[in-house]
Amino acid sequence: MLFKKGEDVKVIIIASLSQEDEIKKVADIYEKIGITVAYPTRQQNKEFSQIVEDYLYRISMADKVVAITKDDGTFGEGAIYEIAFAKYLNKPIEILNTEQIFYL
Repeated sequence: MLFKKGEDVKVIIIASLSQEDEIKKVADIYEKIGITVAYPTRQQNKEFSQIVEDYLYRISMADKVVAITKDDGTFGEGAIYEIAFAKYLNKPIEILNTEQIFYL
């Protein structure tokens, strides 16, 4: 799915928080072309169940999901559940590994 600058599109990034640098790099690319991006951040002041509920809602509202693997090419357990939820909702999912992001 290609997006045009200024189009009202929402992308959500799924990744382990250990990939913070990669998450931010990908988010910045989308934001530069005017696409709204949601991505995981550390949220010390929220209950874990509330964080999960909020993120699942954001996935349901997204037009596209971008999933970033860990350095070893795998996903964390939480990311796997989020990807499965996105698949259940028939969201388009793009999977990026850290080598691909290096060249962005």
